[in-house]
This record gives sequence, C-alpha cells and structure tokens, in this order.
Amino acid sequence: MLIHRFPNAKNGVQAPLDDARQALLLVSEKGFAKDGLGVCGLSSGGHLAASLMAEYPSHWNERGSGGLPKLDFMIVGYGPISTNAVGRQIMKNKTALEPKEKQELYDTVQPDVQLIARPRPTFIVYAGNDSVVPVVNAYRLANALGERSAGVELHVFADAPHGFAVDTVDLPVSGWMEMCEKWLKQCNFTD
Repeated sequence: MLIHRFPNAKNGVQAPLDDARQALLLVSEKGFAKDGLGVCGLSSGGHLAASLMAEYPSHWNERGSGGLPKLDFMIVGYGPISTNAVGRQIMKNKTALEPKEKQELYDTVQPDVQLIARPRPTFIVYAGNDSVVPVVNAYRLANALGERSAGVELHVFADAPHGFAVDTVDLPVSGWMEMCEKWLKQCNFTD
C-alpha cells in the first residue's frame, strides 16, 4: 500500500505521482513482483493509478532514479480521471479543489487524453449512480484505452456508494473483486 505525499505548497503538484513512480521502481528493483507488477487505485488513487499510464508532464522536474518499470496491469476504481480538470467537469458549478496544487495536479494530468503509446491491460470498476465521481470518468478512460488497443475490462454497477472498496455487502458490487481476480487469471502479460 502506498502512502504518498499530498499535493500542496510544501510537497508540490507532482508529489503523489513521483511517490508512486518511486515506489514501483523500488518494488521492481527489489524483485518483489516476480509474477507481475501492477497497480490498484481507488477514488483519488484511481486517478493516480491511471496517471501512471499517462505521459509524464514535460514541465515537471523528474525526480528519483528516473523512468518507470514496465507495468503488467492496472486496476482503476471510481477515480476522477478527468472530470476534476478545468473545462472537462461534468458537475455544474464545481468549485476548484483545495489546496490549489491538488487542482493543478488534476488539470495537468488527464490520463484519458495523455495515455502512453502502449498502456497496460486495465480493469475498471465504477458505480453508475456515484454522485462524487461521475461514471463518465470510466467511459473516458475505457474509450481512450480502447483507442490505444489496450485490453480493457469495464464494469459499471447500477447501485453502489462512492468508496465501495472491499466492504460493501448485499449489493452486486460486492462481487467486483472476484471478477477482477478472474480477469487477472485470463490476462496475458507477456507482451
């Protein structure tokens, strides 16, 4: 589990993405991912996970030993892929995020329009009635991945709270982890 720095005046805009990249390099270098390296991100972590498949902003100072190890898969759940970005919002009259560095992160990194050439197979799970992160984020990401010929599996559950994670019971969404496990088993991560 990654506990990353928050984008703010002290840490800067790029802190969460740099922390994620650095953690993945460490995991890869230490040999902890012998069976495959992937990322699962939910909510703002979903944006962060998807951001790892986006081009690194050229105006940022790349920190650390550089690069990003080859990822085998991504799991993105109810993340604000681009609807927090100015000009791409779905919710009317949505105020800017605080602090301003957080809003700048979402304005700068919009994974659905900045995907790398060969994004990884991705499992996407959202709630159709999510009032916090509109499901259009799922469609934007799935469409962008499909245009890049990346394997994508998309599941939109009609009724689930934002933040359903792993502890929502008595709703169909509670089965998403088993669906994801089956998807992982059938994926071919050799390319």
